[in-house]
Order: sequence, then C-alpha cells, then structure tokens
Amino acid sequence: MLELPVNIFKYLKKNNEYTGHSIVSCPDGLYDGAVVIPSLAEKDNLPPLLKSLEDNTSDIIEKVLIIFVVNNTPEANDAIKQNNLESIELLKDYNGK
Repeated sequence: MLELPVNIFKYLKKNNEYTGHSIVSCPDGLYDGAVVIPSLAEKDNLPPLLKSLEDNTSDIIEKVLIIFVVNNTPEANDAIKQNNLESIELLKDYNGK
C-alpha cells in the first residue's frame, strides 16, 4: 500500500482524523483533474459505476484520477464493514473493460 502524500497526512494529523489510512494504488503521472467518490457499503453499485466511467471518452478519462474513499464509522455494523471489505477487494481486482 502507498503512503498518503505528505500534505494530506499533515492535514489529517492536524485535524486528529488520521487513523492509518492508506492508498491502495495510484498510477504515476500528472492528471488534469480528480474525482473523489465516497463509498459506504456500495459493493453492488460499484460495477455499474465503473462501467459508466469506462464509457467516457478514453482520452478524457485517462487524464482524470479517480479516488474511491471506502470508509465507515467505528460504530458501523458488521454487514457494512463486510460490504466495505468486499468493495475494496472488488476495486483492487478491477482491471477495466
């Protein structure tokens, strides 16, 4: 897993929100933009969303970094936590079209 960029790590530490988060993968390169997608127990919705993103013009989507933030509160029930774990695995295994 990749470490968080220094500026993000400093922000989270300053705001007492850092609890060991990490970025699973991030292709090297410069991007024209980024889309951050929060995900809470969204495993069943991820495949259609990924398909929709793939259907965008490839020269545009290749210049955009897409970040999925899979999270839950400490009080979340086991079903939500399990769904999130499965969401992370789905995203890690995803290879596009």
